[in-house]
Amino acid sequence: MVVFVKNVIVYNQINKPMSKTKCTLTDKELVEKIDKWNGKLLHTGGKAWSISVPPDLNNDPDLLLTELCKRFEDQKKELKYTRKILKEFY
Repeated sequence: MVVFVKNVIVYNQINKPMSKTKCTLTDKELVEKIDKWNGKLLHTGGKAWSISVPPDLNNDPDLLLTELCKRFEDQKKELKYTRKILKEFY
């Protein structure tokens, strides 16, 4: 999915940047927002789902989930690299 926002392309893919501007939430804030969205979706049978035009990187549930996945993948890569370095010492 590609969305144009004031001449900025937002990619909804894990391994590509979401946009030239990015989500400014801390990890804790991101998890809290996703948890809140999950509760809304459960209580409304999915009817609470909404997205903004232009996209709101700090509030749209699809972009929040994409950001969470991106951060998870980044952490996975860092952990893999750290393990590789530690193996060289042991």
